[in-house]
Amino acid sequence: MEVTAIYGSPQPSKRFWLWYQLDNMISSITNPWILIGDFNTILSSQEHFEGSQRRSAACFTWKKGNLMQRLDRAIANSDFCLKFLDVSLYSAASQTNRQAPFHFLSAWLTHESFADFVANNWRDHSSFMETMLEFVAKLKVWNYNVFGNVFH
Repeated sequence: MEVTAIYGSPQPSKRFWLWYQLDNMISSITNPWILIGDFNTILSSQEHFEGSQRRSAACFTWKKGNLMQRLDRAIANSDFCLKFLDVSLYSAASQTNRQAPFHFLSAWLTHESFADFVANNWRDHSSFMETMLEFVAKLKVWNYNVFGNVFH
């Protein structure tokens, strides 16, 4: 299984390169593949709302004042969807009793031991949720040991 973390620049000209690189990667992916992250892209008018009317924030992943947008998403290939039938995507904004959301830190990619950490700690389970929960728990410990508490 392949998991790709995404951060799309807020600047459209820089996002072009993200889509270009993803397009080039597609032909080389032969395993189940999911892309998760902040694409900073609105795909339709329903993913953008601005105004004072009350509206459910469940489908939006970013809010500033009266502006709400859906910028975060997950995209998977058919192999992933067929292997992990139990996967659902929920916006953290739609959860009322939730823990702090998981944040991917790009600094991890620059650390010399990160690739080895992933290789040694990623274990496929029967469900994607179980796989991610176990990996994220280990990742939080690794992050704290390597970078400390970067959120305080």
